[in-house]
Formats: sequence, C-alpha cells, structure tokens
Amino acid sequence: VSNEIREELRNALAYQVSGSEWSEKYKEGTWDGKISLYNKRDKSFPTGLLFRVKQVLQDRHVEFVIENKREKPETDKLVTTAFAEHKRTLRPYQELVIEAAMARGRGVLSVATGGGKTMISAELIAQLKSLPVVFIVPSKTLMHQTRKEFHKYLRVNGEKTKIGIAGDSICDLNPDGIN
Repeated sequence: VSNEIREELRNALAYQVSGSEWSEKYKEGTWDGKISLYNKRDKSFPTGLLFRVKQVLQDRHVEFVIENKREKPETDKLVTTAFAEHKRTLRPYQELVIEAAMARGRGVLSVATGGGKTMISAELIAQLKSLPVVFIVPSKTLMHQTRKEFHKYLRVNGEKTKIGIAGDSICDLNPDGIN
C-alpha cells in the first residue's frame, strides 16, 4: 500500500498518550504524542484491531484478502462453568454479549461496573474450548478478585482448577490452564 495509506493505518491504530504535551519531543514538534500499534516495518498490527484496518482499506477502496494462519491449541480438557452450583444464571444481556463475542472471535469486553464481566468471561472461556487462557486485568485488586471468581465458577474436567496469576509480586502460573 502507499505511504499515504500506511500513515492512515498508523493514525487509525494509534492512541494519544496522556500528558504527552509535556514531553520535550512533543514541545519540539518531533512527536505528535501518539503511540501507534501499527508496525510499519513488518506491516503488522494486533489482530484485535482488524476492524479498524478493514475500515481504512474499505474507505480507500483497497482490495484485500484476510489470511488467518493462527492455529487454535488443542486440548483434551473440558472447561465448563458451575454457575448453577452457586444459584447463579447469566442475565439476558450477558448472554447477548457472549453471543456477540463468540461471533467476532476477539475484542475487548466493555460492560458497566457490576454488569458481570467476570461471569461473562468465565462463560467465554468455557465456550472457547481452548487452553491455555491468559486473562488480563488492569489492577492488583481485580486480579485477585478475578482469580477468586474464576476458581469459584470454572471447572476443568469437572473439577475446580488452579487459576494462575502473575502480578502483585506473585508469579504462580498454570501453564496448561487458566491464568
């Protein structure tokens, strides 16, 4: 693609760094304060941003083909949820979120505080039928809370499972399971 389209991709896959206006490079005009997730050298980007790349290319009437060369890890372990044991069920909007997430295959889960993101995530992990899983949260508090909830709700081959964590000075991973 042309340099113009590459620059458009860079901008479409960029985010503004908070406080960048105070950096010397920004003040000198040598940096726009953005970090782009588009790698110009090897023309790559995180696959979760494919929707933005497709939009840029479609807007510019560029023909493209998507080749998915990822291989889903195979596992002989069955992951299920144990909501019923705790007298819990998914709410209708949670089921809609799960359906949409499974249809897209990737993305960012954005649900209001108290909306049941952990239960949604547990169900998604079960439906993905693939281990290992790495689940990322933005704080230590959420890391410990999520570990506790996953341990409560997720079952591997019918049994409660170790939920690995890395953070808060702890590195206790479950290489073949859920982290």
